[in-house]
Amino acid sequence: MTVFANGGDGGINDGAYGSTHYAHGPGAGGGGGVVYANGALNVASSANGGPAGRTIATNLAVINYGATAGSSGILNTSATITPPINCTILSMQFLSVDGRIDGKEVVIGWAVANEDNVKNYIVERSYNAKDFSPAGTINYEPGNTDGHSYSFRDSSALKNSTICYRVEAQNNDGSENFSKIVQIQTTPAAALSISPNPASASATILWLSAGNSNVFIKLVDATGHLVLGGQYQLHSGTNELQLTKLANLANGLYFVLGYEGADCRTGKLLIHH
Repeated sequence: MTVFANGGDGGINDGAYGSTHYAHGPGAGGGGGVVYANGALNVASSANGGPAGRTIATNLAVINYGATAGSSGILNTSATITPPINCTILSMQFLSVDGRIDGKEVVIGWAVANEDNVKNYIVERSYNAKDFSPAGTINYEPGNTDGHSYSFRDSSALKNSTICYRVEAQNNDGSENFSKIVQIQTTPAAALSISPNPASASATILWLSAGNSNVFIKLVDATGHLVLGGQYQLHSGTNELQLTKLANLANGLYFVLGYEGADCRTGKLLIHH
């Protein structure tokens, strides 16, 4: 590699040529630059100082009037660069997370970036989208500064019809990052009855229950983020569950998920103001 870091020429004042009065004030040459490299440079590389400026007199004599050439620069080919002590390590990012069923196993995959501070990844499982517990651990694989993909196979989860997963990144400094939640449906879920649909301010969900229990309802946007959630008490028979505060949500399509124990029901709700 050839590198040039030469200083600029000093100013040239040729206005005195042909005159009996010599103009003064030529500039000094610029200093050469500094080049740090961790390997050899081509011999043509240079960091020379620029030549001094000049004034050309009537007799064609070159007069510098005290202007000097620039100092030579530095070519350092054995440099060790130490980052500033206040440099910041970028926070890790989950680029994507998804899940699928493969035979009798659930496969969770995720892609990340900026994982230099990551210690390991814990895949967490939940049957109600609220209470998560560890399903397994995947160790951080070094050497993937630009991004890396991981996967985890869960062979002990298909006993329930609906399973939720998220990935926790445990960092070396004690902090943690969580992925979005992905839902795996192992058997067809019952459809929810929601009205009105589209809705603006509120909507009603009809839920048929076999006895007294509780149901957890959550509203998820198209990116998989929870935007509303609540727990309702059920009695035997048909229950009317009110979804309120819809006026605070943006227009769009949302997914409604209901969990009564292992019983999961799903539906779609269009919000339009």
